Amino acid sequence: MDKIELTEKQTQWLVRHFKHTKNADIAARLGICARTLSRIAKKLGLEKTPQFMRKCRAENRVKAVAAIAAEPPEKRQQRREQILRNGMKSRFKKGENRIWQLSAERQAEIQRKRAETW
Repeated sequence: MDKIELTEKQTQWLVRHFKHTKNADIAARLGICARTLSRIAKKLGLEKTPQFMRKCRAENRVKAVAAIAAEPPEKRQQRREQILRNGMKSRFKKGENRIWQLSAERQAEIQRKRAETW
């Protein structure tokens, strides 16, 4: 399977707009998939600007807050209780892996399931 390559005009457009345009928008405009776009951008050494990344993170935070606010009150209460119940227990400590925080029985169950899929 041949890799998709862009025309000179498309490449010039990509270089001009990559830093401040979302990848989904670029991929749609160029008619390529997101993975192809990533491959081409890496080959050209293109990166997003820090300002653009901050803007995207802020937009995502706003969307997340709106999504949580749209949840029914009992779901929000469950989320609060889960955070209070788990608290720092869910945080990684230096040199720790998530599976190490599980009980021995749960670790054995995970290993059993892995062995079944192999």
